[in-house]
Amino acid sequence: MIYSDYNSLIFYLSLIKKLNKKLLRYLVTSDKIKNISKMSFSCTAEYLNHLNNSLNAYKNFNKNVNNVDINIEDLYKTYVLFLRINKLFKLYEVNYISFLNKTYPFRFKNLNCNELFYTDFSADSPVLLFYIGEINILNAKNISAVIGTRKPCLQSLEMEKKLTENLINKNNVIVSGLAKGCDMTAHETCLEKDGKTVAFIGSDLVNYIKRNNKICKKFIDNNNLIVSEYAYEEKIKKYFFIQRDRLISLSSDDIYVIQTSLKGGSFHAVKAGIKYKKKLYTFSDEVFINADVKSEEIEGNKYLIENKLAEKISLSK
Repeated sequence: MIYSDYNSLIFYLSLIKKLNKKLLRYLVTSDKIKNISKMSFSCTAEYLNHLNNSLNAYKNFNKNVNNVDINIEDLYKTYVLFLRINKLFKLYEVNYISFLNKTYPFRFKNLNCNELFYTDFSADSPVLLFYIGEINILNAKNISAVIGTRKPCLQSLEMEKKLTENLINKNNVIVSGLAKGCDMTAHETCLEKDGKTVAFIGSDLVNYIKRNNKICKKFIDNNNLIVSEYAYEEKIKKYFFIQRDRLISLSSDDIYVIQTSLKGGSFHAVKAGIKYKKKLYTFSDEVFINADVKSEEIEGNKYLIENKLAEKISLSK
């Protein structure tokens, strides 16, 4: 097999278990990938030698990297897995795009980070994105993230719907995390009002489609987009959702925080938004005075306003 495009090659390399994300990023962003892409996989010994030489070059560059010894069996198993997953992707209409592709979302590149609330992400810009739908939506002119707790109060949902409709009327694409509560409300409002929306998920797409075929069909039928950073059969881990939250932040120009506690999952996206110097907006705790909500459930909102990290959301316009 000769790789006709970088997407396939990078996906193949990402499946080699001995290659962590830092090593993969090195191969992708250095000139090494160009030489590897010209080689046929049938030249196994030559391919293996070149790959290991490329990794050794990184080891010489970074003394903290341990030896990586990829062998023929590693390559063979990976190739069989690569073919099997691609068949599944074709069946479920899953596509993937690499960091080197011309249509890779521009907001994921050239990051301008603020070190406040810094989190040691394994890689800020994902090397690969897996998706169903229209990937070019992520290169839209205006993208807004609408996020919040999985268990919002009724008043939060009412305010969120109005806010999302206002953003749709301004032709903003809405991104969120496809979780219950605030995330799903943002997506469903877009689907009802013919707005454009992007969902980032914290699991692989094939298994997600199997479990949630109805909502996936709604997204695709309306020319929207669902994105994951994970390939097929990835075991779901808690940090996947923290990584998902960073993608929500990275993909947006501004972030609207509906309702959150300081320990809530959506606050991971808030921290990432602060790190990437995104414009943040939130409902102040004042609007919840008559709502059926506990004080700790809006601590995140209060914290953002009091520390001047976010502006108050106004629904008057």
